[in-house]
Amino acid sequence: MRKEPNLWMPKTWGEIFSSYRRVWQFLDDALDKLEEDERQEAINILIERSRYLMQIESLVDMVMGTLEKISKKFNIAKKKLVKKVIDILRYDSKKISTNSCKRLEQFKNNLIGSDFPSLIKRYVGMQLMQDRFDEEGNLVDQARPKIEELAQKIIENNDLIIPELEWLTTEKAENGYTFGYEIGKKDKGFSLLPIFISAQRKTKENESVYFLGGYFRALFERNTRKWEEQLDVLAKDHKLNKWIPKITWRSGFTNKAALRILNLAEKGIIKYNDFQIFSSGGVIQKISKSIFNKWINFLLSVNKKKSILIALDLYYFYYIINKTDIILPKILTYKLLLHNCLFENEEVQFRNITHEWSGICQKYLELFTEKSIEFAKIILKYLREKGTIFADFRSPVLSVLGNIVIEFPSESWEIVSKYLESSKYIKIIYLREWLRGGLFLKKEEKGAISLFPTEIIWNWINGDVSNRAKQIARLVPNRLFRKKGELCLARELLMYYGNIEDVRRALIANFYSEGWSGKGSLHYQNRKQEVLSFKKEEENANVRNWIDEYVVGLDEAMEREKLEEERRGFS
Repeated sequence: MRKEPNLWMPKTWGEIFSSYRRVWQFLDDALDKLEEDERQEAINILIERSRYLMQIESLVDMVMGTLEKISKKFNIAKKKLVKKVIDILRYDSKKISTNSCKRLEQFKNNLIGSDFPSLIKRYVGMQLMQDRFDEEGNLVDQARPKIEELAQKIIENNDLIIPELEWLTTEKAENGYTFGYEIGKKDKGFSLLPIFISAQRKTKENESVYFLGGYFRALFERNTRKWEEQLDVLAKDHKLNKWIPKITWRSGFTNKAALRILNLAEKGIIKYNDFQIFSSGGVIQKISKSIFNKWINFLLSVNKKKSILIALDLYYFYYIINKTDIILPKILTYKLLLHNCLFENEEVQFRNITHEWSGICQKYLELFTEKSIEFAKIILKYLREKGTIFADFRSPVLSVLGNIVIEFPSESWEIVSKYLESSKYIKIIYLREWLRGGLFLKKEEKGAISLFPTEIIWNWINGDVSNRAKQIARLVPNRLFRKKGELCLARELLMYYGNIEDVRRALIANFYSEGWSGKGSLHYQNRKQEVLSFKKEEENANVRNWIDEYVVGLDEAMEREKLEEERRGFS
């Protein structure tokens, strides 16, 4: 009964635009008074919102005035301004007036400038998405011609680059790699190399070797011997030798380069995680197996979980990706796959590596099948163990386990059955769901119990029917079906052991363990029709009796759902 407040409601677009103006002006006026972090946030808001407000002609002067003010008083926002103005001109030029477009174009040109220092900061200092595409959305590197022009100017006048080296050797040079490469291609005698190395050595904050790495790429392509010599020199430089891995990865790769990196790691000059960069880009596949294996042995010797994960990543790229007829080193692969660090309950922030582990393991077991059961024991022991490589139940490692079961069903069942009967096995629910399928699998996927020959399962049951038959009743797929070439385990179980009440109850509980969407009453109705349809062609008395019991429960569940749906008004 309380009276609602009479909130402001604009009657015209003019009123809305006036409210925009008041709020914008309030924020503009506050820029000089705010603390630095708040001022930066306010500037970001004004720049971001300018794109929409430029489409309102009556607000253009106000918006442009503020943007010009920001560009003159707060230099830190210049890069954001350039990006936003280019965005507006690229994507919104049809939504704003011709005069506004001209004004924005002039503002952009003033922001960027036309002299060499200004152009290098625009095209080498900024890596814009807009430079990668034309107006039709086609992939075109529009910045590359400008960068090539700037590189040529440096070759013609080396003095131009000296004042820029202070930031070119930092993270500010977003296009530094391309720029360095273009200079390296044009610098015939590599006369600028000592200057660039000296500048890199002097850099103290936000260091980056993008620029130097690009130059070294050109050096590698044009004179590999000199490239090796220069890296040998850098390896002895106490300020720059830490950058050897990144410079190498960005410029070229040889066996000697790989040994150089290993030597630095063994001396403790670079860290083991510097090897991680080589798992992308494909360069790792250019070195010999013997040297690569030395890398892996080093990472294993570090004996840390992350070093083993890096080794797995590298191993997968080197031996598995795009390889067919390969022979994995038997002992080294074994040591890597079963390294103790992979099974320690330790939280490590690292991307999921189980795909790589599984790919290596699958290839290894194809070559050395005698190790299959040992791996099956490890997988089942650490299944869903927190902090280990098998923590994720949907891990592809289950495919490896499934292939082992197909190859060695009797030996695999011997391991599985011991866990099923163990009262101390705390992960029994995950083992059951792997066998049964259902909650953790997609509908079209089958539980792993279907991989075992039925005679193995029946023989195991017959060793202790009263306990084991009801165990299996919980594990068989919860569907009755007839399909050529495929056995329905639920039906087979009922045929042999359906006379036992505990078995029938366990199977009914199994069939109720499912999920669905929509009305529960409709779900149970469909289930009922499904099993009654199956019964029409069924001759076995045990199966028919079980269906009758199951239908009684379905009718009861259906009635309960209908009452609940009526209560909730679910129509």
